[in-house]
Amino acid sequence: MKLTAFNCRPDELGYFQKFAEQYHVDLTLSREGPCPETVTAARGCSCISIIATPMTRGLLRQFYDAGVRFVS
Repeated sequence: MKLTAFNCRPDELGYFQKFAEQYHVDLTLSREGPCPETVTAARGCSCISIIATPMTRGLLRQFYDAGVRFVS
């Protein structure tokens, strides 16, 4: 599984790396939030983590069109 985590803080890096190793996840970390300019970072990912970032219907559609099916 491929996952992109947006709004990733430096103190979360260790947790995400451990998670990726333990569950065999192809992980991309981004300090930026999800927005139209960052949709390409999630292309091919089935899941994104948005860390409580508000999402508009249009932005969700853009991520869906990029292949994202799950948002946490």
